[in-house]
Amino acid sequence: MGSVYGCGAIYYNAWKAVAGEADLDGDGVHDDSDLEIAYVRRWRQARADVWEPNVEPSSQLPAAGPWIGIFAGNLNKARITNTYNVDDPVVGTAWHLHQTLQKPGVGLFELGSEGPTTQFWGSLPNTSDHQHFLWTGADTISPAARRRVTRQWAELAYWFPTATRGMGVLEESLSSCGVRCNFTGWAAKAEGVDRHSYIHAQPFHEVWQAFVKVREELESAAGGQ
Repeated sequence: MGSVYGCGAIYYNAWKAVAGEADLDGDGVHDDSDLEIAYVRRWRQARADVWEPNVEPSSQLPAAGPWIGIFAGNLNKARITNTYNVDDPVVGTAWHLHQTLQKPGVGLFELGSEGPTTQFWGSLPNTSDHQHFLWTGADTISPAARRRVTRQWAELAYWFPTATRGMGVLEESLSSCGVRCNFTGWAAKAEGVDRHSYIHAQPFHEVWQAFVKVREELESAAGGQ
């Protein structure tokens, strides 16, 4: 890396403190080449095909990475029924704009840019130990593993945007999304009413069949177990 001056020295020394003194290239000394290897490993993280959040984190290769497909395994654990309304203004417009324009959620109205002065990635919200109550039922998870899981949820919430449109507005049938139920017809009757809240915002007799459909799906799920 050679000599590092000015602001670069600050970041260099900070990373040197984080990376530790491991001899990663096996040459018997801890030098800049080890820091470079540690940096690449830190940012080129690779998640296993099947994510096991209880697995202890490794300093050699942190088990984090892309979120694409991370929830697909839920279909092997539960029968998922997804109702959708193609005209939903919340999931179809507001949520999608938030995902595309406000990720990462930096600065005023979450419309800022990441950089050396903001360092949003390093200080994501809701990553402190106070968040551990979310995992209190998992007694086998160590504090280190809990911190890793908490951090990754924060990355998903505040940094990474969605890779698709919301499932609540997707009309096409996707085999990976579980059972699909089209509720657009009931939402279309909600003139002058928020089409995101159409079931409870409309008179009960107008949406009764939607409740019947939900009941049928729940009964079908119970019968399949």
